Amino acid sequence: MCHVPSWIKKGKYVLFLTDKDVKQHRIPIHDATGHSAVNDVFKPNGGTPGEGLNSRTPKVIRDAIESGQMDRMMGAGNVVISGGGKWSLPVAKLGDDLYIDRKAVVTMPNLKKILDGLYVQKGATLIAPLLSSVGGKIEINGKLVAPKLKVVA
Repeated sequence: MCHVPSWIKKGKYVLFLTDKDVKQHRIPIHDATGHSAVNDVFKPNGGTPGEGLNSRTPKVIRDAIESGQMDRMMGAGNVVISGGGKWSLPVAKLGDDLYIDRKAVVTMPNLKKILDGLYVQKGATLIAPLLSSVGGKIEINGKLVAPKLKVVA
């Protein structure tokens, strides 16, 4: 499975899908998180693929995520945040793993539930005041601020 978000850079254009595109093109949400869905919709005939949230994530995608235009997609795929930076993600539920790596500081004010695993690596921070449920493995080597989450050691 590809990480959310996935995109293809073709010349000066960044091709990616939002929740609106997924609905308009009637793409099953779990099929919409990868490069193949971007290819199917835009048919770019080449280009450079990219994925995940990091310093190379194009601003247009970051803006779409932070404004809630990709919440359903974020809830369907693995979310990997790497390479540092500060991120504010409005999503309330994640359907797969959440990985936060290498000095990233992530604020998720609406996140209540992660259906799979949570991984916060050394030097990373997750601030999720409403998070109360993680369905899979929890591995915290960084900082986790989630007062409603009961972690059993």
